[in-house]
Amino acid sequence: MMAIYGFVIDQLPSVDQIVVTNDDTIVNATALEQVLHMKKGPVMLGKVSRGYPRIFLPWLTWHVPSEMYPNLCYPLFVQGSSFVLSKEGAKLLVENVCKVPMVHLDDVFMGVYIPLTSSKVLFSGVLSNCVGLGLIHNEGFDKHIFDDFVVYHYQYSRHSAKYLESLWQKSEMSL
Repeated sequence: MMAIYGFVIDQLPSVDQIVVTNDDTIVNATALEQVLHMKKGPVMLGKVSRGYPRIFLPWLTWHVPSEMYPNLCYPLFVQGSSFVLSKEGAKLLVENVCKVPMVHLDDVFMGVYIPLTSSKVLFSGVLSNCVGLGLIHNEGFDKHIFDDFVVYHYQYSRHSAKYLESLWQKSEMSL
């Protein structure tokens, strides 16, 4: 992602915001357009997660060993399935990504930081706070109701293609 952010910063100077989505996420472009008018400055808009516990069981995909992250819960982070990042926010991340210890969960990694002036490894805050990147929670990134969402994640595993098609046809008729 950092390479993409760097490309946008260097090669696309007129772009003010970067929209990031997973390939299994449905985006409501009309609702997304309404939330794109976020405050200026370095911000990330999406589903802000609080108090997520670190996974202790090593056979699970999202396991993080205590050597990598020693705390019981992760700091605040915006879930990676979809979010909007301001150009200023992308610059802050690109400039600071190599100054923090790696956690292999990319969305959680955006939240972890090591105080840059300390010789000890202390996981006591979030990268976003350390570099001044504001996290903005938007309910539309956390809804699983087809009629009221900005993004709708994991749909192929939740619903059949036939059901998703019927929802689409229903929404087209209501226009």
